[in-house]
Amino acid sequence: MKEKITIEELFARYQPDMGDRNEYLEQISKKLEAAEYAKRYREAQTRRYRRMMVAVFISGVVTGAIGIVLVL
Repeated sequence: MKEKITIEELFARYQPDMGDRNEYLEQISKKLEAAEYAKRYREAQTRRYRRMMVAVFISGVVTGAIGIVLVL
């Protein structure tokens, strides 16, 4: 039967090699900056999509109104 390993045991066994402290902190800082950049990019993209959807909705309403006027 396989040995069951709990999460606590896994974390207790894990001993990462951090090397130089300054180097480790630089890597963490870069990763945090990358995550912040991705968050800002996603928010900007969401704003663009919302504006585009509003523009498409308004143009659809205008086109529909013009079509109804032409048919009548």
